[in-house]
Amino acid sequence: MSSQVLLIEPDAKTATFLSRAMGERGYEVTVSPSGKEGLIAAWRDQPDVIVLELELPDLDGLEVVKRLRKESRTERKTIIAMTQRSKPEETLAGLDVGLDYYVVKQADAVEVLLRLMARAAQPEVVHHGEPERPLGTLIPFVSAKGGVGTTSVCLNVACHIARADTEKSVVVVDLVLPIGNVAQITGVKTQTDIVSLTELEPMELSTQLLQRELPIAPAWGFTVVPGCKDPAQAARLQAQRLGPAIQTLRAAYDTVIIDVGRNLSRLAMLVLSQASSVAVVMSPDPTSAANTRAMLQYMQHEAILAERIFVISNRALGVEDLTGPPLEAIVGRPVDRGIPNLGKNFNLANNLHAPLHLRFPEDAAVDALRDIASGLIEKSKPRSSGGTRP
Repeated sequence: MSSQVLLIEPDAKTATFLSRAMGERGYEVTVSPSGKEGLIAAWRDQPDVIVLELELPDLDGLEVVKRLRKESRTERKTIIAMTQRSKPEETLAGLDVGLDYYVVKQADAVEVLLRLMARAAQPEVVHHGEPERPLGTLIPFVSAKGGVGTTSVCLNVACHIARADTEKSVVVVDLVLPIGNVAQITGVKTQTDIVSLTELEPMELSTQLLQRELPIAPAWGFTVVPGCKDPAQAARLQAQRLGPAIQTLRAAYDTVIIDVGRNLSRLAMLVLSQASSVAVVMSPDPTSAANTRAMLQYMQHEAILAERIFVISNRALGVEDLTGPPLEAIVGRPVDRGIPNLGKNFNLANNLHAPLHLRFPEDAAVDALRDIASGLIEKSKPRSSGGTRP
């Protein structure tokens, strides 16, 4: 039995194109051109998946989503926005009112939509040809305090994730503003960076362009999206196009790892809100622990689920500080993994543009970093419960 899809799309040409693409994948599609007609069809037919444009002629799409979530017949259905709205605050607003997934209309939008539908539709759709690859796992690294080694931990864990399954592709994105260090540490050189990606028109940004233009860091085993070289370059970043850029990265790579750094801006929250898991890096001292607790509380207030959080204690400075229950009492939750002090090894490896395990394979931190990679892979696996955001 084919999955039933309701498409709420006011543009007739777009509706025809999307209906054809879905039909070729085995879905049975009903089209409604307005919000009111869409609500009637949703409550009458109770489709498995609802796909809607948020720019509708009669109702705002967010209002349609709210009504669908308040009605018992549709409150648990998968709802996907396929929309021209692309600003970070618009994406966050959509997820806040109950969207499961948010797709921006751009070059790879149909590919992304079909992958999400293949993941979400019930009962299972029988696909023709090659099976759909799901969207890439999204893992941001964030900290509440500077100087805790977030970028070094991020890069080395990303390396172990890439090594864990060499058949899967990994990309690391530097979103530390105004100046990031991912390119400097990995040693890559390229004219394509996070700013230039956001300067592209949405229809220019495709998986083929990313795979052609982005550099691979050979020693690390992953692709790199460099960050900003200076504050002037950071000022050119087009915030409204960051969401579409991440969407395309997830379509192109199996795992997308983003170094957010010490940042809880709306751009950072856009990334965190869509994460498969969130790696929170801290040092085991009272100040860092207290700051981390405050950040976790804010993330909870912003609907970042506690089950997605993965807390890492990195003894970056080598000071004998808190461990075990005293540390967790300040943080307000368990610490998932700890990294022993590396002395100067992290800095030495970074200066040589190499991951820690290549330069110091006997260091105890290598096993810890490998264990963190395994833990994040497990934490990032899709959950069986409904309402999972991408």
